[in-house]
Amino acid sequence: MAFATILAVVAGLTITASASFAHDIYANVIKKGAADDKKKEVKVARITTVVIGIVAILGGILANGQNVAFLVALAFAVAASANLPTILYTLFWRRFNTSGAMWSIYGGLVITIGLIIFSPVVSGKPVDPKTHLRARRCCRAWTSTGSRWTTRAWCPSRCRSCSATSARC
Repeated sequence: MAFATILAVVAGLTITASASFAHDIYANVIKKGAADDKKKEVKVARITTVVIGIVAILGGILANGQNVAFLVALAFAVAASANLPTILYTLFWRRFNTSGAMWSIYGGLVITIGLIIFSPVVSGKPVDPKTHLRARRCCRAWTSTGSRWTTRAWCPSRCRSCSATSARC
């Protein structure tokens, strides 16, 4: 039952995205409202569906092994960074137009995706060659008395190359 629900959501989002691109971007922006050929618009929507599917498959391959909650947070961050500038400009700037909307969406999208790609979580964390441990920003550990949490600056994790670990932390 869960698979059918996921499939329905993905199908709905794909159809919505391809129809929006074909009607809003292709017909109104690229063709400047002069697209009279509905067959060409349907063809653009079908091509957009294939492109969205390929991008989704590649994204799924790249995100293999990631935490689902982390991926959901990234999705919300990308959506917010692409939409918030456009909403604010629409509300407070009288001369804001279609080109400005597209550039504000693209700007927020590119900056956010660039920051995500170069973040330590996605691009990887350095491994200490002597201990085969990865550095983490902080680690919360229960004290020996069991009365409170403490924060440590170094915590071990397994090395991907040799699976070594340490009991230092």
